[in-house]
Amino acid sequence: MNRDSELKTRIAAFLILLAALLVVSAGFLGFFRDYGGISPQEEEKTTDVPQDIVLKWQNAVESGDMKNAFFYASQIVPDSDFQLPNAVYIDFFDTCGQPPSVLTSPWTPDDFRRWQTWLAQSKQVQQSADLDTILAQLQKVPLRELFDLAALYGFDVFAVRILNSETPQDLYEFRKDGQAYTMSAADRKFARGTAEELVPQDAKLIHLYPAQLADYRRFNQLLFRRVEPYLGRMPSAPAEALVELKQKYPDIAVLAFLPDTVRPAAKITVK
Repeated sequence: MNRDSELKTRIAAFLILLAALLVVSAGFLGFFRDYGGISPQEEEKTTDVPQDIVLKWQNAVESGDMKNAFFYASQIVPDSDFQLPNAVYIDFFDTCGQPPSVLTSPWTPDDFRRWQTWLAQSKQVQQSADLDTILAQLQKVPLRELFDLAALYGFDVFAVRILNSETPQDLYEFRKDGQAYTMSAADRKFARGTAEELVPQDAKLIHLYPAQLADYRRFNQLLFRRVEPYLGRMPSAPAEALVELKQKYPDIAVLAFLPDTVRPAAKITVK
């Protein structure tokens, strides 16, 4: 009887977790369904853009000149280069209550703010800083800047959600050069190791890739790839990043898009 009861308990726990992923996180499933169809597009990485146009775009962004920033961005990514976004993005945004036009509309003020944020963050990178200095810097930056700055330092960054916590609980995991560091969202303190190594054994985790809404837009993905040779690291295309990270870290059981930046009301909790 005891063994039967234990088995039933385990099955019930599994079904609760599965239901949470299916109902609350339905948008993630679109990614896994089309997982094998995503691959980097060579055209994005090889299109040549005159350096002077890139620098004019950079100067316009950094000076707050939205009109000229859009003008030069349109020279870097002409309308003729536009393609429909990957179906993975369309499915994900649909489940987040966002229409496809969010992905395909022309340049928006949100795009401009995204460019400003990334270029400003890149100037905060201390090229000669040691690891302790970098981690201390990451502890102090506002949360809205944390993931970008860590990425600019070369970390692979994840928001790790504990699904079966009594209260919603997130951890932030940073991986680089075979090392992992996990930050508590509550007090911003770092601990050495992955989230899985630091939480109780019965914790159910989902690793989420943090990206801004603008990063999902095809225009911005083309723009970022084309200015990157001149300006250094730019935001990655989220779907391609998930493929690469899943291959790089096979120990991560579930890896998906972070819905919070697209659908702020989304919550994933299991009791």
